[in-house]
Amino acid sequence: MSVFKNKPFAVLLAFLLLLLDGHLSLLLRILFHNQFIVSSHLLILLFLFYTIIFNPYFVFILAFLLGIIYDFYYLGIYNFGIMTLLFPLIAVVMIKIWKHVSSERPLSRFLVFFILLFFLDFTSIAIAYFYQLTAYPLNDFITYNLAPSLIFNTLAFLLLQKLLEKIYLERRR
Repeated sequence: MSVFKNKPFAVLLAFLLLLLDGHLSLLLRILFHNQFIVSSHLLILLFLFYTIIFNPYFVFILAFLLGIIYDFYYLGIYNFGIMTLLFPLIAVVMIKIWKHVSSERPLSRFLVFFILLFFLDFTSIAIAYFYQLTAYPLNDFITYNLAPSLIFNTLAFLLLQKLLEKIYLERRR
């Protein structure tokens, strides 16, 4: 499984997950007939493991570049900067957390993942409100976007956690 710890492959995998997140979110939106907006954040799950095994500078630069790509690809030029700011911020917070919290425990990883997903989604809508990019009511956002996204990503974490642990953390023990 050493190919997964190769930096060029890690960049390619992160980029593919960035694209997959968008398409998976669109698929789930279609399945729920636009009643719920589920945002897939598999890339953040991958960052969770990248911050444990890779150099912090590599992860920060990767998060910054993927944030730029995310902003242009999904949000457009008028919303540029939201994920360019938040992806590296999430990466830095993860790196700092692993200095104080054990990354060996699945429960610790889950709690960090859940809290950072909440932070990412809530901060992105807060920035959009601040710059008057949206008028989406906050209670609707929490009910129809945030809660379904947290539920979906929690299930994704529970399904993928063992696989990612085996791939990225097996030699650390």
